[in-house]
Amino acid sequence: MAINKDRAVRIINGRAVPANQPLPPTMPGYAPDYEGHPFDPDAAKALLAEAGFPDGFDTELFAYNTDPNPRIAQSFQQDLAAIGITAEIRNLAQANVIAAGGEPDQAPMIWSGGMAWIADFPDPSNFYGPILGCDGAVQGGWTWSWHCNEELDAKAVATDAMTDPAMATEREAKWREIYLAIMEDAPWVPVFNEQRYTMRSAKCGGPNEILVDPSTFPSTTTMCSATMCNHTIHGRHHHFGWGHSIPPTATVAPGESVFFECLDSSGGQLSANSTTTDLDALSFDKINPVTGPIHVDGAEPGEYPESADRRIHPLRLGVDGQYPGLWTSGRPVRGPRAQHLVL
Repeated sequence: MAINKDRAVRIINGRAVPANQPLPPTMPGYAPDYEGHPFDPDAAKALLAEAGFPDGFDTELFAYNTDPNPRIAQSFQQDLAAIGITAEIRNLAQANVIAAGGEPDQAPMIWSGGMAWIADFPDPSNFYGPILGCDGAVQGGWTWSWHCNEELDAKAVATDAMTDPAMATEREAKWREIYLAIMEDAPWVPVFNEQRYTMRSAKCGGPNEILVDPSTFPSTTTMCSATMCNHTIHGRHHHFGWGHSIPPTATVAPGESVFFECLDSSGGQLSANSTTTDLDALSFDKINPVTGPIHVDGAEPGEYPESADRRIHPLRLGVDGQYPGLWTSGRPVRGPRAQHLVL
C-alpha cells in the first residue's frame, strides 16, 4: 500500500506493468481478477500503527548498485518516508546483496531489481519453492523475506504432486489459491513485470517463439524454449541408488521433452558455507543422488536416450547433476544443475 508502483514503472520509461501478485500474467496460476493491495499511504500508515509502530521505525533497504536500481530504491525510500519509515539505502554489488539476503540478520529489506526471479520453466511451482517456501528460508537460500508458512508449504507439495494431465485445471486453481494466500501473508511487495521486445528481420523464418532470447522472456523464462516441457521431474523424486524395483516417475513418449531438477552431488549435505568438519561428517549413503526414473514408451533393452537439446542451468547450491547414460560436471556454482532433454 505504501509503494507507488506507477512511479517505479515511469523510472524505467514505462517498460513494465505494475504487479499485484507474485506470478506474472503469462504464468499458469495467475489470478486475473485479483486486484491486490492498492496504493494508499494513509491506509498503510494506519496498518503500521495497528502493528505497534505509530511513529514508524528505521531500517535498511538493500539494492543492486547498477542503474536503474538505485533510482528505483530512492523512490521506495520516499514512499516509506511518507508513512514514517526511515530506510537507509545500501547500494551494493549483486553478489553482496544476494549474500546478505541469504542471512537471517543482514538485509531487512531488499529491492530485487536486476536479480528478480525469472522462471526456469513455465509452472507456478518454480516461483514457490525456491523463493517463497520454507526450503528457501535457510542460510544461503533465496527466500530473502524468510517467509515460511508450513501450512502453505504442505499445500504446495500436495499441489505439485498432481501430475495427472487430467488434473491440470484443478492443479492450476490450487496454485492460484496458494499465491493469493501468500499475498495475505505479505512477505513481498510485487512491484512490476518487465516488458521486453525482440525485433527480427522479415528474412527470418519460423515461429516467433524461437526468436526470443530465453534470458529476456518477460518474467516467464523457460529453459524449454518454444517446445516447452512435456514433463518435469522434480528434485524430490531422487534416489540414492538405481534399479528396476524403483517405479517410474513419469512415462514419456519419443520426441517429448523432459525437464529434470537435480540435487547436488552431496545430496544437500554441503553448502557454500560448509567446512572441512562438514566433509568429515558427510554420509556417503546420501551422495550422488539420481533423479527419476522415467519410462520411455517403445524403448527396447540396450537402447538409450539421445539428447537433441541439452541445457544446464544453475538453480541453488551444488556442483553437478547426473542421470543414467549422461553426466555433467563443472566448477562449483550457486545452484543444483538442471537438465532439459528431448527424448
